[in-house]
Amino acid sequence: MKQTIKIAVCILNYNNYHKARRCIDSCLMQQGNYPLFLYDNNSTDGKLDELILDYKDRLNVIRSDTNYGFAKANNIIVKKMIELGYTHTLLLNNDTEFSNSRVLVTLYNAIKDNIDAGVIAPIVVNKRITGDEIVKNSSILIKILLAMRIIPKQRLYTTSNYKTLYTAHGCALLVNNEVFQRVKGFPEYNFMYGEENAFCRKICLNNYRIVQCLSSESVTYHNHELDYNDEPWRNYLCGRNLYLEIKLYHGCNKYKYAFLMKMYMVYCLLRRERGYEVFVQGMQDGKKIVKDRISDDEIRRLTIEYVKQNID
Repeated sequence: MKQTIKIAVCILNYNNYHKARRCIDSCLMQQGNYPLFLYDNNSTDGKLDELILDYKDRLNVIRSDTNYGFAKANNIIVKKMIELGYTHTLLLNNDTEFSNSRVLVTLYNAIKDNIDAGVIAPIVVNKRITGDEIVKNSSILIKILLAMRIIPKQRLYTTSNYKTLYTAHGCALLVNNEVFQRVKGFPEYNFMYGEENAFCRKICLNNYRIVQCLSSESVTYHNHELDYNDEPWRNYLCGRNLYLEIKLYHGCNKYKYAFLMKMYMVYCLLRRERGYEVFVQGMQDGKKIVKDRISDDEIRRLTIEYVKQNID
């Protein structure tokens, strides 16, 4: 029986009123009829009511009385969309913006052409003060994970329209809700940074595909103007959460990943790039968390506490 595709567009919102408006406006200009939801992650800027007033019945708002971070909030969103009968959810950060009016049509067609895919990804362009940058969705680390057979090789193909990936940028992900539920979504202990990498690893480990649209009509802007290296707490969480990916692996792969992380720390120290010290410190603390067998709930609690201390 042919599956009926029902897509919900869901914006994860936390502060950033002006960027959120740009994101919402670009969603509302899309061709086709796609319901638009905004999940507010307990914003503190007092602008949520203003957003609701601005858009009224064009925006379905879900309020949270707790900031659950990126991972748990998106898990809640997908669970809610499943309850409402949607087969797919486009998860957007509120600092994203579609480049044209056909992005959703293009992603919808990608689902039809790749019905077995767990994730459909657009082309993401980071817009930063240093200039625009197309996200490559590849790294030396992924190549090493494949070479060491820690993650399985996928049935790769590239056509004029699509390309198979091993990871995709978390600011804009179109997920198959059933697959998302099967792999248990994003790891909630991360809170923020690196969750999409861990999620994509789970997609690959469960032999589902991540497919990127190569059409220019899929281009989605990520209006994150910061350079992460200028904010040590972000680098710290990236390093820590990278090490915590070890929790995804079992048997000999767990030992191989631990060895890889040890070598990666040395690699980072030798390169001595800006922000490397705090990144490596995060990796070392991730190793300690694993060694001490700290529970996922406690990891998330400690992360929230760390974020609050460093933002405030």
